[in-house]
Amino acid sequence: MINVQDVITFYSEGKNNCCRTKEGIFKIKEKLYYLEENLPRKTFIRISNSVIVNIEKVRCFNTSIIGSILIKFEDGTEEYVSRRRVSDVMKFLKDRRD
Repeated sequence: MINVQDVITFYSEGKNNCCRTKEGIFKIKEKLYYLEENLPRKTFIRISNSVIVNIEKVRCFNTSIIGSILIKFEDGTEEYVSRRRVSDVMKFLKDRRD
């Protein structure tokens, strides 16, 4: 069993869905759309068609690249927000701050 609060990202790779924690990468059975609907909305956000991130595990957001956001995580990994989801992520961060 994996505690959902330990998950850094949920992602799709080929036909497999996985989650990444500090302890490693694990295959999961759940589909990303199911996770997106059922994970706590204040903690998890979808940043692309293939990635859902845990905001609690983010070290910083790099917005210096015009039209894109690079997310750096506590474990040193990085993910880009898809261009289609940039406005959703910005709104999520603004709402979270308020």
